[in-house]
This record gives sequence, C-alpha cells and structure tokens, in this order.
Amino acid sequence: MRSFSNGILIGLLLAIFVSCSSDPEPNLKEQSHVVYVTKTGSKYHRETCQHLKKSKIELKKDDAIAHGYEACKKCEP
Repeated sequence: MRSFSNGILIGLLLAIFVSCSSDPEPNLKEQSHVVYVTKTGSKYHRETCQHLKKSKIELKKDDAIAHGYEACKKCEP
C-alpha cells in the first residue's frame, strides 16, 4: 500500500512540474502580436508586406481579427 501512495505522489509532482515548466507565453505572444492594416483594405499584414506601400496602421493581431480583418495570403502574418 505504501508504494502505491508513493507512486501517486511522484505522479502528481511530475504533473505539477510539467505544467509549471511549460511556456505560457505563446498564447500571450500570439494575442499581442503586432500586425498592420491599410486605410481601405480588409487584410492584416506583416510590417514588410508590399501591400503596405500607401498606408500602414499598427494593430494587435487579436484586435485586427476582432474588427473583421483577415490574414494577407501573400505575407502570411
């Protein structure tokens, strides 16, 4: 019975260690990732996209999506 309890304890400690060591940043980075839109367009772009020649408005990616912008197929932000 004692070894069964130790096995459970080790499993729980391992699960806690794995969950604490995983990087929570990817979701935050994805949500706060900066993209660019134009005054008249319906797409969001990377800063270096050729479609941003005439205007470039900076937005967070999640805000751009919330406002109905779609990803540019050329620069794939």
